[in-house]
Amino acid sequence: MTVIINKNKYFNSSLVILIGVLILSLVGFYNGYPLVYSDTGTYIYSEFESFIPKDRPIFYGLFLKLFSFKTSFWFVILVQNYLTAFIIYITLKSIEIIDGKLNTIYYSIVLFLTVFTGIAWYSNQLMPDFLTPILFLALYNFIFNGTLSLLSKTILAALILFAIACHFSHLLISLVFLLVLFFVLKILKEKRELYFKKFALAFTISISSFLLIPTLNFFIEKTFILGKGTHVFFMAHLSDTGILKVFLDDKCAEKEFSDCKLCNEKDSLPQTLDDFLWAKNTLEKTGGWHNSRNEYTKIIKANFTTSKHLLSNIAQSAIYGCIQLTNFKVGNGLVQLNYTVSPPYEQTKWHMKNEVNNYLKSRQNVEITLGSTFDLINNCQALILLICAFLLILSIKFKRELESKSLQLVIVCTIGIIVNAFFTAGLNAPSDRFQAKVIWLLPFAIILAIIKNYTFIQNKLKSLKN
Repeated sequence: MTVIINKNKYFNSSLVILIGVLILSLVGFYNGYPLVYSDTGTYIYSEFESFIPKDRPIFYGLFLKLFSFKTSFWFVILVQNYLTAFIIYITLKSIEIIDGKLNTIYYSIVLFLTVFTGIAWYSNQLMPDFLTPILFLALYNFIFNGTLSLLSKTILAALILFAIACHFSHLLISLVFLLVLFFVLKILKEKRELYFKKFALAFTISISSFLLIPTLNFFIEKTFILGKGTHVFFMAHLSDTGILKVFLDDKCAEKEFSDCKLCNEKDSLPQTLDDFLWAKNTLEKTGGWHNSRNEYTKIIKANFTTSKHLLSNIAQSAIYGCIQLTNFKVGNGLVQLNYTVSPPYEQTKWHMKNEVNNYLKSRQNVEITLGSTFDLINNCQALILLICAFLLILSIKFKRELESKSLQLVIVCTIGIIVNAFFTAGLNAPSDRFQAKVIWLLPFAIILAIIKNYTFIQNKLKSLKN
């Protein structure tokens, strides 16, 4: 009898999650095809040609290859929506929402987030960005969810590992997130010993990604490296901040740096990170993605070993992080990509010939920018976030009186949002895309906190009236 009951529960949970998938997929259906970003072309190309991209890990490309079944990218976004719906569902269960209301609350939250935030604009996009909030919620459940079975923990561990391996920024974000969370629990005088082993295990899983990525790279191209172009991205960041120009002005007269090709370009450096990476003039003149490694690595190393430039880097990264916290508009980069030199169009035409017409007829490629839709979402999201910020401040004031599980989720989501901002912008440059993919975590956590603390809130409101 017990087995039958467990099977029924498993079936019911699966059905509920599938309805969540359907709700999230409304954005894909609205667009008429999976959304694409300019970088999508590289992922598709690496997927079908099985090579390591110069500027990103190969794992997401393999994900595309596996779940497209070489037939349709619709299968990919359905899997992405499933992962998103799944992590939301187990998070609701972890804070022990009353079973009788769990499904209704789940559907309501998923629908609310789909309509008023960017959650589905990322889960329906052929990019690994949807994995960042999943990473934070997976780590939360791995550490704090005490109701998980061994199988569920194993699935979460695999999901954490996969999410980290799909994006270079996730390597550092996951480690710093865990460290910050651990010390915040200490400040709040939580009983850390209850979670210490899980923290240690989560940290070990995150660290293992530093071996997983180069190991797979070795099997594919016989090269045991973390990434081919990380030195180029960081040099582009230094150029964007203006620190590179100051460094070259200081150092090019010294013998150690006099032979650097960048010294010849120091008065005409690109002003933005994108120009450095993709305009190619400076990059090509200094060795391109491959032959610039030794020179760029030497300059980057010197930036971190010279106190003056190290402090400049820390200060500028902190400023960029603060700027990033206020930049979270949905729609960044989701423009028309139907022209012949567009990487997503070229790769879709080459590898998914049967879907080219649907690609071209999608709202993204017919309407100029989906601008009116994004304006409405962003206006609603801004208002919601303003309310959430106010409630977050109140939660700090009443933290000792709030239910602990919901408070933990609020803490986790807030830390995740902050860490993401400082590491994506601090090692790159501010972009709405970086923060829009995770900002839905705040209203998600606040809504659950309101539901879990409804009685407390009612009593407080009554006391204020009296």
